[in-house]
Amino acid sequence: MIVVAVQKGVYPYELDRHGDWADMMAATELPTIKCFHSTLTGDISAKDYGRARVVWDTLATVKWEQSQELLTFEDYHRFYLQNDVLLLAEAARSFQKTWWDLARIDPNVQLCNAEQHVVGVHVQTHGGARMCRARA
Repeated sequence: MIVVAVQKGVYPYELDRHGDWADMMAATELPTIKCFHSTLTGDISAKDYGRARVVWDTLATVKWEQSQELLTFEDYHRFYLQNDVLLLAEAARSFQKTWWDLARIDPNVQLCNAEQHVVGVHVQTHGGARMCRARA
């Protein structure tokens, strides 16, 4: 399973435009490549659809071996969400470790503390510029 979970997955974000949500979640086939089209990013590549197919087939095999049940799109949906969150958490952990190793700075603590400090704010007015103080 690790092999299919090492990079951001492929997801048909606008699939719900094509039909009923409940029917979509109960589907036992990977949606067609056309369903992966996004108004934001356009069509996905054949390579990306191939990755989605590998994930689908892997999940289907594991589910069948464990429960003798067919994979549904809801299973794929849940796997995608869990994998997406885990990859984001790993990126955040890696970012934190990098800054700690470089400068002994913990960005989680530094970002939280920044909100507690008084900051100077530059305000542009019609008569010129002036400094005012505000809490972040």
